[in-house]
Amino acid sequence: MKQKIFTFALLTTFCLTGCNAQEKQSYIQNKKIAYYDIGYNVYENGLLYTDELGQTAYFLDYETMNGVPLCNKPNCTHKDTSCISKLCISPVSPMTFIYNDYLYWFNSEYKIAESADGKSQEAEIHTKCIRAALNTGELETFAEIDGVFMDSQIDLAIVGDTLYIIGSYQLHLNEDGTYDLASRSKAQYLYSLNLESADVKNHGQINDSPYAENNWIHGVSVFSEVEIDGVYNDKLYMHYRYVKNPQDMIDFLEQDPFNNNISASELPWVYENKCLDLETGEINVSDLPYAWWIQDNTYIYQEDETFFVMDKDGNSVAAGNMYENECYDFTFVNGKLWKCSSGNGFDPEIGAEFILKDKYAHFGAAVMDFVNGQYIVQYYDEKNNLSFDHVSEEDLIGE
Repeated sequence: MKQKIFTFALLTTFCLTGCNAQEKQSYIQNKKIAYYDIGYNVYENGLLYTDELGQTAYFLDYETMNGVPLCNKPNCTHKDTSCISKLCISPVSPMTFIYNDYLYWFNSEYKIAESADGKSQEAEIHTKCIRAALNTGELETFAEIDGVFMDSQIDLAIVGDTLYIIGSYQLHLNEDGTYDLASRSKAQYLYSLNLESADVKNHGQINDSPYAENNWIHGVSVFSEVEIDGVYNDKLYMHYRYVKNPQDMIDFLEQDPFNNNISASELPWVYENKCLDLETGEINVSDLPYAWWIQDNTYIYQEDETFFVMDKDGNSVAAGNMYENECYDFTFVNGKLWKCSSGNGFDPEIGAEFILKDKYAHFGAAVMDFVNGQYIVQYYDEKNNLSFDHVSEEDLIGE
């Protein structure tokens, strides 16, 4: 099972003004091409994270290396959702992002209505993209989309002024006639939202294999979702997986993999990798293996138990034993692959592995960014406090 595991619990994204009101706003700057998920949100001038308990959101400013609560009110206590730092880690807004001084998220609702012929019921779905001004906290509806669920998505991409996100058209109808929210399963479509004009476009269904619906048997949407992987050579890549035989999924779930340590790799997965050409707007099946991470126009993928790092020209280098311990807690920063759980990394330019120096290897440091010739490193110290350092490569990499 593909996982992206990081040692901080960043659930959402926000912007900083700080609790002591200042006349000058401290802006968060978007990267030109950015991928965001619920565990990895890095901007040009800082990164976003939550405290050790996951209760308050902070912005780490790279210049000062200070983390400040993300709040738009003076003397705020950060106790309820009237504070942005609380609003954005609440179930109301599970996937949020920042663009041009606004915080955005999606809310989806549905109601059950009689069908046109009066013989059955159907679910009417409606989604709003809501935004909050970061300097005032004022809320407004930015865009509305009928017939699609988006409010439980776990990742998205922003390219220039355009957001890309997956939405689902259907709810799960139970045998007793009731409905369940299942917004990351069944038919899923790629949408784009222009963050300047609010124009919305449906680019079409992604998980269009006739076998894809086998995954959400028993309502397990984690096996069903389409994942956005990032942008490589002007194409937005997405993938999903399925099993051809529904009984395979039923048998697997009945073994209770969470309690009996049964690996999801036992399932005969079929992976489908697709890409949207950002110039033509066409969606095609990709002949590349699906990517578990794309960063800085570099495509990282897995074949069997080996990871490969592919540059913009299509040249791949095997990343040795980076698969060790089957924990996919990687980042790709400054042209190098980093793995915090084992305190090592891989440099594709010279085709060699390396280890972190003891201080950072011991605390399972995650390398988050590279700014002004130094790495931004996040780790937990001896007292289990979340900490961040500016670190030179000489001080970070050992043997």
